[in-house]
Order: sequence, then C-alpha cells, then structure tokens
Amino acid sequence: RCLSIEVDAGQAFGTAHHASTRGCLLALDEQLKRRRPGIVIDIGTGTGILAIAAAKALRRCVTASDSDPLATAIAADNARKNGVGPLVRVLKARGFGHPLLDRVQADLVLANLLERALHDLAPIFAEHVVPGGTAILSGLTETQARGTEARYRAYGFTMKSRIVLDGWTTLVITRRSARTTRD
Repeated sequence: RCLSIEVDAGQAFGTAHHASTRGCLLALDEQLKRRRPGIVIDIGTGTGILAIAAAKALRRCVTASDSDPLATAIAADNARKNGVGPLVRVLKARGFGHPLLDRVQADLVLANLLERALHDLAPIFAEHVVPGGTAILSGLTETQARGTEARYRAYGFTMKSRIVLDGWTTLVITRRSARTTRD
C-alpha cells in the first residue's frame, strides 16, 4: 500500500530521502501488516513524516514529540498539509517528558534519532512501551546498531528484525513482559 505524503522539511529532519527515514517507513509498513497498534508515539518527530504516515495508515490519533519548537511547528503544519492535522498531536517535549505522555504506555513507538539519544532513552522506552509492544529505532550506522540492540536487550527488548539501507540500520524490537533495570 502506497501513501502519498507531502513534507516541507524547513529546518527539521525527515524527508524520506534519507535511508534512516526510509527504513522507519518500511518497518512501519511491515508492522501495520501484522497488527494495528492502538497508541502510537513518534519521539523526535522532526518534520512529522513518521507520525503522518502512521496517522494516514491507521486513521487514528498519533502523538509526536520533539524538543525543538521549530520542528514541532513544521510537523504540525505538515500534518495539516497532509489532511491528518486532527489526527497528529504534536507536543514540545524531550522524549516522553510532557505531562500528556508521562504515564502513557504505547503499543508502537517510532524514533529516528542519533545513537546517543537512543542510548539514553532505553530505560524510558522500557517504561513507556507496553509488554508485547514494538519500538522502531533508526538513525544508526550498522556498527552503532549492535550496541543499541544490546542496550535495549538489557531493558527487556528482543530483536524482531533489522533493515539496512545505504549503511543505515533500522531496528524493530519488542518489549518482553519482564525487564531488567540496569543503567
């Protein structure tokens, strides 16, 4: 199934031309063929492309957060331009650091970020992804992906699949019901 998405990147990241974004979109498509997640969150949304794709495919509300106010404005504008403005709730927040996300547990979390950010978010993802829920992580080189996979494994995630495009890796991981809490 092909979705058409118009994105004005401005100064935000994410146009689907980069391999890390394409990897996320391919992983999202595969996940949506298997199941329809209820709560979907896009962390570090940038242009909003992942949240927009999820909202278009699911026809339900998706939450997107970014710490950059310019990115949140661009993401909200792109959601409106793509006819899913009412379905994409954009919040200015670092990760899950917003009162509306504080206690949320998601069925699917999307994060196309840098390695350091993904590393730091591992314990927080363990709190915010439901047991059996999925996280799609990207923005990693093939070498960085191995360390990130190990980090998330320590927090109760198992590897389901990986997509490698042009030297960039997207990880699809699922949270087990029991987790180890290590820093």
